[in-house]
Amino acid sequence: MNNFRIVRTGLLSILLAVFFISSSFASDSNKWRLKTNGGANSDGVLVLEFVPEGEEAFTVDISISDGTRENRVANRIEETLKDELSRRDFRVERDDFEDVLIKKTMGSERFEINVVSNTVDGVKIKLRKE
Repeated sequence: MNNFRIVRTGLLSILLAVFFISSSFASDSNKWRLKTNGGANSDGVLVLEFVPEGEEAFTVDISISDGTRENRVANRIEETLKDELSRRDFRVERDDFEDVLIKKTMGSERFEINVVSNTVDGVKIKLRKE
């Protein structure tokens, strides 16, 4: 009987640990940092998917031309997102020249961002919750 209690307590501890670890890696936030790295070595399109909590997901296509340097890539992303997201209650701004901050303006609504595709050679995109 003691062995059963030890096993049961161990399993409960493991389940609680998995729950807390998965909660800390939840996929949504109310503010995201999009970090660009590298300049464009080809024409291409960056496709971002936005998944606002309680709303339908949507995508934004960002065209980038060959030869666009890193800071201009971030600028192009910022301009496109400002145009596309302003009517959806998002705020977009640049930070540290190559970073773009994206925030939901209405309350503390959370959302997820995913890079669906990136066909721009030389440009890497990293997403980080703020």
